[in-house]
Amino acid sequence: MEERPGRYSFHDLVRAYAAELARTDESAEAGRAAVERLYDHLMHQAHAAALLLRPERRPGLPLPVPSAPPSFADQAAAAEWFDGELPVLLTAVAAQSRATGSALDGAVWRIAWAVQDVLDRGGWWAELAAVQHAGLVCATRLGDLLGQLHTRRALALVGFRLGRGREAAEHLKHALHCAEALGDVPSQAQVTYNIALLLLRQEQLDAALAAAERADLLYAAGEPVHRWRAWQVVAQCHTARGDHQEALAACRRALLFVRASPDPASQAFVWDTLADAHHRLGRLQLAAAYKRRAFARFEAAGDAYHMSQVLLDLGDIERDAGDHDGARERWRASLAMLERLEHPDAELPRARLAAAKLTVA
Repeated sequence: MEERPGRYSFHDLVRAYAAELARTDESAEAGRAAVERLYDHLMHQAHAAALLLRPERRPGLPLPVPSAPPSFADQAAAAEWFDGELPVLLTAVAAQSRATGSALDGAVWRIAWAVQDVLDRGGWWAELAAVQHAGLVCATRLGDLLGQLHTRRALALVGFRLGRGREAAEHLKHALHCAEALGDVPSQAQVTYNIALLLLRQEQLDAALAAAERADLLYAAGEPVHRWRAWQVVAQCHTARGDHQEALAACRRALLFVRASPDPASQAFVWDTLADAHHRLGRLQLAAAYKRRAFARFEAAGDAYHMSQVLLDLGDIERDAGDHDGARERWRASLAMLERLEHPDAELPRARLAAAKLTVA
């Protein structure tokens, strides 16, 4: 049955009959070869689509030469492919992680790498955790340090998003060990940056600042185009300390680097941090303008979680500007988004709305 253009499904009886024919009419070797071709196809297609949706991840992973090179016309085509194939990708990964190990393990952790951004930006963290755990099982079975590095980093991201700091820190420790063992300087920079973000979240400002400075040195040695990440964390540390002029200076440095980033969404993070510094300095109109620019860029990227955070901050800015109705509207929108994501940060807009109700009363 053609459920939609290009997408077909079997009736359960037809599927059972096809499986029976495959078992009786084809050799085990032919069956394994067919499955390997399927995983190879999924791996190459997912990898190509992931790089098209987020060019910042280039050059991507080392892959074998595909039998048929993937071809997507543009980002919209890549996104549409993920929309249709994501359930297939997740099922393929889960099925292989339960196996006893085979040549498919390498494809599995690479598929897990490819779906990371789609799942994270959509707020599907339970699915992201499941697919990365499966990828880690396969990479560990292979003794593949690169696979362990990437799946550990992704699992740390899940811990970070959901406020599981200890879990995130453990995964980052292992990821950094893998990056160092591989001599992979760009990955060392990225993991060190992730550590800085986690320390900042935990309000360990001195340690976060030191980690951000280490990340900057590593980025400079490996991937200078990403140095904006380190300087954005430096700016956030200064904002948290109340050193707002220092924060603005760090943001200006980050903006110099982010212009070279191949990912337009990168600018949104710097604008968001820049807005925070202006907000603390009482420059509310400027802060709101930068927040709106960041929101538009996150929205274009489909990044639901960061959209919710910007809405929360915009509500704070409008409250401080005396626009209490506008503030409540922003907080409600943030709350609705976070509840849809089933994220614990929903307590933040909920508390603001409760406080606003008491103030009005």
